[in-house]
Amino acid sequence: MPKLFLMPAGKGKRAIVWAALVFAGIELAASLVLNTWRPELRDPAFGLRLRMLQKRRAAYPDAPLVLVLGSSRALHALAPAYLADSLKGQSPRPVVFNFSLSGSGSVRELMTFRRLRAAGIRPNWLLIETWPVQWPEEGAFAERLLVVEDELRWTDLTVLSRYLPGKLELFARALKGNLVPLVSYRSRLLHASARILLPRELDRSLAKEDDDWTCTDGTGWLPYRKIPKDLAALRREVEKGLLVAAPLLNPLRISPDYDRALRELLEECRTEGIKTALVLMPEHSTCRGWYVPETSALVHRYLGLISAEYACPVIDARTWAPDEHFADFCHMTPQGAGPFSERFGRNVLRPWLQGKILDRAPLLSQSDR
Repeated sequence: MPKLFLMPAGKGKRAIVWAALVFAGIELAASLVLNTWRPELRDPAFGLRLRMLQKRRAAYPDAPLVLVLGSSRALHALAPAYLADSLKGQSPRPVVFNFSLSGSGSVRELMTFRRLRAAGIRPNWLLIETWPVQWPEEGAFAERLLVVEDELRWTDLTVLSRYLPGKLELFARALKGNLVPLVSYRSRLLHASARILLPRELDRSLAKEDDDWTCTDGTGWLPYRKIPKDLAALRREVEKGLLVAAPLLNPLRISPDYDRALRELLEECRTEGIKTALVLMPEHSTCRGWYVPETSALVHRYLGLISAEYACPVIDARTWAPDEHFADFCHMTPQGAGPFSERFGRNVLRPWLQGKILDRAPLLSQSDR
């Protein structure tokens, strides 16, 4: 009867310990790679745009940076390429980059700002979108519903622990993604290095996600793609807002989390000497009609207080686009982004960068309708 080979107990324990250490080292190395050198493998929405911004900074190392933070409304509406004429003669000529991410309100804008600072990105000017529909942090636009789907980093936890409920679930996901990335991001790693090992449909899905967040002109702007085929379809898209957005405006409530996160972002910018401005992006006239007098009064009062406290101008651009330039109640078409961006550059960006006091005209207007 053959004898079984048995490893001495001491050597067996050492082997287990060494195997665990090697495994932990591999996971740590993978975590560093995914968070530092190849962030697009774990989070294309952020990582691809970060790499794009870093290339722009490398190409123009001495140029000051104008950064845009906001939701999909700002992402699809403010196109830096159309700001070129307004920046002629500006010396040194700044780089303008749109780093807006779908669904971002003040909490995710703060998260994005800290991610960028951790990556060594420091803007000279920061345009921050604010949208009253997101202020309550309720319904379809509650950020906590969107953050659950985010690929979280260690730097995000300091924000999430203060501002969002349901922290245990978010912490568990963050720990898994950062401690065992080879397990959490196996499909993306294979997509980048050994696509033949992935099912065809999954590989196509990952490729489409990459395409969705790849900006062809290097400025961060992405065109809105869900274009209604006719006026009837547009009307139906606008009417959807009556169900998901209008109830959040009447009555309008300001969530303490939204307010504190916005103030924290503005305070950090003030400490670092970064000039800030808040922007109310264009809205379809039907959407503007949902602002009853009480809602408009609260919008004016709240943003007026923020503006005074942080010396931060508030640009009210809600009426700056005709209805035919919208794909729904709040997202602009690619055809509308050009004219709006040109006007924004001429009336707001150029005088703001030149240090001029903005005329009251582009600021909060007396009438929201």
